[in-house]
Amino acid sequence: MSETTHARRIPDASQSCCFGRSEIQCANFGGMGFSRYYNDAMNKLPPTPEMFRAFVHRDSTYEGVFYTGVRTTGIFCRPTCTARKPKRENVEFFASGRDAMYAGYRPCLRCKPLDHGKVSALVDRLRRAIEDAPSGKISEGDLRNMGIDPSTARRQFQRHFGMTFHAYHRARRMGLALQKVRN
Repeated sequence: MSETTHARRIPDASQSCCFGRSEIQCANFGGMGFSRYYNDAMNKLPPTPEMFRAFVHRDSTYEGVFYTGVRTTGIFCRPTCTARKPKRENVEFFASGRDAMYAGYRPCLRCKPLDHGKVSALVDRLRRAIEDAPSGKISEGDLRNMGIDPSTARRQFQRHFGMTFHAYHRARRMGLALQKVRN
């Protein structure tokens, strides 16, 4: 191999980059490999034992600092979620809800980790449409047929969830695909 050629190192099964999956199976975040993105985000988070303690004790001082994903249920929660706490080996930590969605988790229906205050009726309607048929695809034409301006859907989703409607829907589909690969 010449010095100008860059070969991508593919880890063996014992060297997973994130979440127990190989680097090939990880999502790509804007040209930056997910493992690098995940590791950069994890470096900004508190230590794992501290996050798990905060999660188990529902410590409200960690609200918005991290999110927890539960492998057995495929759900991610806020640190203050009132749901029954899982075993330590079934918990993953994320810097944002977006990271958790791209890793294959869906938002908890009890603590609603993506809700930042009151959600508009339009956003709630769109979110329900995604949850009713997450594997389907909703185009801009479909949004117009529903009586919703696509730019309004983008702006409102961006304001409430930190990602556009289509990014949210894509993350949900990717999450389902990863869940099928795991099982």
